[in-house]
Amino acid sequence: MSSATTPTRWSDRPDLVTTDLGLDRLWNRTITLLVLMGALAVCIYGALHSVIRNRRAAG
Repeated sequence: MSSATTPTRWSDRPDLVTTDLGLDRLWNRTITLLVLMGALAVCIYGALHSVIRNRRAAG
């Protein structure tokens, strides 16, 4: 899979350069981050729930 990037310069600020690659994939990366953070939260919750349940059973 190949993706082409195009550098873009602002006409009024030639020192600022950006690429269209980051703009095209911004939402994809945001959704991926949210899904990964949700999965991490579920794992942490599951681990804490398991620790609490095991302490109650042992005590």
